[in-house]
Amino acid sequence: DDVAGCLRTPEGGSSRQVLVIRKRQRLRSRLLTTRETARLMGAPERYKVPGSYNDAYKAMGDAVAVPVARWLARKLLLPLAIAAGGQ
Repeated sequence: DDVAGCLRTPEGGSSRQVLVIRKRQRLRSRLLTTRETARLMGAPERYKVPGSYNDAYKAMGDAVAVPVARWLARKLLLPLAIAAGGQ
């Protein structure tokens, strides 16, 4: 439906991200891996994911995805800085 929820941190409520997989006529589910959460947030493959499951979710959950932060920096923050006399 082109709508995606956000990755949640493990604090305060439902935070486990579940994939529902349909293969043939069977459904199954599994938790997202910590590497998958990093990929969804735009982190490069070389990004070192924190050791524990909860630490990884804290690092990725409730954050701004890397491509979004990059776009905001280029299209919004840099032009504002230049207009204000910065370099």
